[in-house]
Amino acid sequence: MRVMFSGVSLYGHTLPLLPLARAFHRRGDDVVLALPASFMPVFSAEPFRMFAAGADTATVVAEVHRLCGVDLLTAPTPEAEIEALAGTRVDMSVTDLLAAATQWWPELIVHDPYDYAAPLIAAELGVPTVVVTLGPGVSPTFERAAARKVAPRYRARGLTPGPPAHVLDVCPPGLSGGEGAAPSAGRLPMRPEPHHAPDGAATRALSWPSGSPRVLVTFGTAYSGVPVVGPVVRALAGTGAAVRVTVGQDGPSDGFATAPGPVAYEPFAPLVDLLDGADLVVAHGGAGTVLGTLSEALPMVLLPQGADQFTHTERAAGAGAAIGLTGGAATAEATVAAVAELVAEPSYRRAARTVAAEIAAMPSPDEVAATLAGPS
Repeated sequence: MRVMFSGVSLYGHTLPLLPLARAFHRRGDDVVLALPASFMPVFSAEPFRMFAAGADTATVVAEVHRLCGVDLLTAPTPEAEIEALAGTRVDMSVTDLLAAATQWWPELIVHDPYDYAAPLIAAELGVPTVVVTLGPGVSPTFERAAARKVAPRYRARGLTPGPPAHVLDVCPPGLSGGEGAAPSAGRLPMRPEPHHAPDGAATRALSWPSGSPRVLVTFGTAYSGVPVVGPVVRALAGTGAAVRVTVGQDGPSDGFATAPGPVAYEPFAPLVDLLDGADLVVAHGGAGTVLGTLSEALPMVLLPQGADQFTHTERAAGAGAAIGLTGGAATAEATVAAVAELVAEPSYRRAARTVAAEIAAMPSPDEVAATLAGPS
């Protein structure tokens, strides 16, 4: 079976596709990951092929700033996010993606829920799609607005949007918000996994500085700059905690280096390696970070920065496995107090273990790949 994977060129959107891509590859299926050339280095160890296709995030962000006057990385608005995902990215990616797909002609296209280019390509080729969710799901308001934005792109090609053949729901029951997923014959649960190397081995040796508790601070790749993370790191380091901080691909800048106390700065690494030995996590509420952390039964302090991070924060806090700090409450001092509460109150860790057990009970990506492939 030929299976093409496509996602928005943000790690939090593409990394969650890897467990299923690897599962198809283990079955012996022909797997291709389509992504911008600038985004490929992180995925170079994967066992399947890659096609260079589509616009990278920096290019899309720059174009949206030109069109709308909005900086998506510092002051995103819902309108600008919809323009970026369902308008600009589609316009800048569809030619490359269609060319890559046509030369290989997949039998199935798998994509993340914010990738509006992949379904358009699938409609052009007449092949089914599968969506891998990123947690509790896209808000209906966002979905409707995005559908309106992308609709003219379908009409221009004489195409009609259609539903995916399957939606793979990675949200465990404890984060469903009480309402559960909408019943659907095409909806299948699938166990989320924290990002790890293809062979499961650590990519490099990571060590913790001295101190207690051991706190991983990770705000993903889009929000990991000094203005957001720096004050939190400095405040936590001043408490005697052992702090490990992710700082993206380029390493720490001078603004991070002013933190008192021992701090370990880490460029991009698989989340499972970063979590090893941690007592808790301070993060932005990205879906991959939330689900990956909870799969390891660790509680969190969440300071959402944008997009669906507020929903993930609300659900994790509602499950009792996290403390959420938003708006004016999301200060460095409040973060330190929240960390102290997680350490002192065992109910947070118990709740995280409950969600971890729910995640472990979900069907594995290997089981889901076999279901999607059908009888051999």
